[in-house]
Amino acid sequence: MKRIKYVTVEIAELAKEKGFREPCDNAYRIIEHKPIYEFEQTEGNCSSLCPTVNQLKDWLLYNHFIYVEIHINIINDMVTYSPVITDINKRYSMLVDKKFTNYREAILQGLIDALKLIK
Repeated sequence: MKRIKYVTVEIAELAKEKGFREPCDNAYRIIEHKPIYEFEQTEGNCSSLCPTVNQLKDWLLYNHFIYVEIHINIINDMVTYSPVITDINKRYSMLVDKKFTNYREAILQGLIDALKLIK
Protein backbone atom coordinates (compact mmCIF):
# COMPACT_ATOMS: atom_id res chain seq x y z
CA MET A 1 0.00 0.00 0.00
CA LYS A 2 1.42 3.37 -1.03
CA ARG A 3 1.55 5.81 1.86
CA ILE A 4 0.02 9.22 1.23
CA LYS A 5 2.39 11.93 2.24
CA TYR A 6 2.30 15.00 0.03
CA VAL A 7 -0.55 16.75 -1.73
CA THR A 8 -0.57 17.03 -5.52
CA VAL A 9 0.78 20.11 -7.25
CA GLU A 10 -2.78 21.16 -8.15
CA ILE A 11 -3.77 21.09 -4.49
CA ALA A 12 -0.56 22.91 -3.51
CA GLU A 13 -1.39 25.69 -6.01
CA LEU A 14 -4.98 25.94 -4.75
CA ALA A 15 -3.76 26.07 -1.13
CA LYS A 16 -1.35 28.84 -2.09
CA GLU A 17 -4.23 30.81 -3.67
CA LYS A 18 -6.22 30.37 -0.44
CA GLY A 19 -3.38 31.70 1.73
CA PHE A 20 -1.33 28.66 2.75
CA ARG A 21 2.15 29.93 3.69
CA GLU A 22 3.29 27.43 6.32
CA PRO A 23 6.90 26.18 6.33
CA CYS A 24 7.25 22.93 4.34
CA ASP A 25 10.08 20.46 3.88
CA ASN A 26 9.42 20.23 0.15
CA ALA A 27 8.20 22.35 -2.73
CA TYR A 28 7.18 22.00 -6.37
CA ARG A 29 8.86 23.69 -9.31
CA ILE A 30 8.47 23.70 -13.07
CA ILE A 31 11.55 23.14 -15.19
CA GLU A 32 11.39 24.47 -18.75
CA HIS A 33 7.60 23.98 -19.04
CA LYS A 34 8.00 20.24 -18.39
CA PRO A 35 6.28 18.15 -15.74
CA ILE A 36 6.45 19.37 -12.19
CA TYR A 37 8.95 17.76 -9.88
CA GLU A 38 8.96 17.32 -6.13
CA PHE A 39 12.28 18.23 -4.53
CA GLU A 40 13.86 19.25 -1.29
CA GLN A 41 13.13 22.92 -0.81
CA THR A 42 15.95 25.40 -1.33
CA GLU A 43 15.74 29.18 -1.23
CA GLY A 44 14.26 30.99 -4.18
CA ASN A 45 13.61 28.23 -6.70
CA CYS A 46 10.15 26.92 -5.82
CA SER A 47 6.82 27.82 -7.38
CA SER A 48 4.57 26.28 -4.68
CA LEU A 49 5.15 24.88 -1.23
CA CYS A 50 4.36 21.19 -0.92
CA PRO A 51 2.58 20.42 2.35
CA THR A 52 1.86 16.96 3.59
CA VAL A 53 -1.76 15.85 3.63
CA ASN A 54 -1.84 16.10 7.42
CA GLN A 55 -0.20 19.53 7.43
CA LEU A 56 -2.86 20.87 5.05
CA LYS A 57 -5.67 19.21 7.05
CA ASP A 58 -4.35 20.88 10.22
CA TRP A 59 -4.07 24.26 8.48
CA LEU A 60 -7.67 23.99 7.27
CA LEU A 61 -8.87 23.09 10.76
CA TYR A 62 -6.90 25.60 12.82
CA ASN A 63 -7.08 28.54 10.41
CA HIS A 64 -10.45 28.07 8.70
CA PHE A 65 -12.32 25.69 11.03
CA ILE A 66 -12.84 23.19 8.20
CA TYR A 67 -12.32 19.52 8.98
CA VAL A 68 -11.78 16.83 6.35
CA GLU A 69 -12.30 13.15 7.09
CA ILE A 70 -13.07 9.98 5.15
CA HIS A 71 -16.19 7.88 5.53
CA ILE A 72 -15.54 4.21 4.78
CA ASN A 73 -18.39 2.35 3.10
CA ILE A 74 -18.51 -1.47 3.08
CA ILE A 75 -21.26 -3.08 1.03
CA ASN A 76 -21.12 -6.73 -0.05
CA ASP A 77 -17.37 -6.96 0.56
CA MET A 78 -16.72 -3.86 -1.55
CA VAL A 79 -14.95 -1.00 0.20
CA THR A 80 -15.34 2.59 -0.99
CA TYR A 81 -14.25 5.89 0.51
CA SER A 82 -16.14 9.20 0.58
CA PRO A 83 -14.80 12.55 1.79
CA VAL A 84 -16.74 14.34 4.53
CA ILE A 85 -16.14 18.06 4.99
CA THR A 86 -17.26 19.78 8.18
CA ASP A 87 -17.41 23.57 8.34
CA ILE A 88 -17.38 24.19 12.08
CA ASN A 89 -18.28 27.89 11.82
CA LYS A 90 -21.32 27.20 9.65
CA ARG A 91 -22.20 24.10 11.69
CA TYR A 92 -22.69 21.69 8.83
CA SER A 93 -21.09 18.61 7.36
CA MET A 94 -21.13 17.66 3.71
CA LEU A 95 -20.63 14.13 2.42
CA VAL A 96 -19.10 14.45 -1.04
CA ASP A 97 -21.45 12.71 -3.45
CA LYS A 98 -18.76 10.52 -4.97
CA LYS A 99 -17.31 7.22 -3.89
CA PHE A 100 -13.66 6.35 -4.47
CA THR A 101 -12.06 2.94 -4.58
CA ASN A 102 -8.94 4.12 -2.80
CA TYR A 103 -8.27 6.30 0.20
CA ARG A 104 -5.72 8.55 -1.55
CA GLU A 105 -8.18 9.75 -4.20
CA ALA A 106 -10.83 10.37 -1.53
CA ILE A 107 -8.65 12.42 0.82
CA LEU A 108 -7.20 14.49 -2.02
CA GLN A 109 -10.70 15.25 -3.36
CA GLY A 110 -11.80 16.17 0.14
CA LEU A 111 -8.92 18.64 0.42
CA ILE A 112 -9.82 20.21 -2.93
CA ASP A 113 -13.48 20.60 -1.94
CA ALA A 114 -12.50 22.01 1.48
CA LEU A 115 -10.13 24.56 -0.07
CA LYS A 116 -12.88 25.67 -2.45
CA LEU A 117 -15.02 26.63 0.57
CA ILE A 118 -12.51 29.33 1.51
CA LYS A 119 -13.42 32.71 0.03
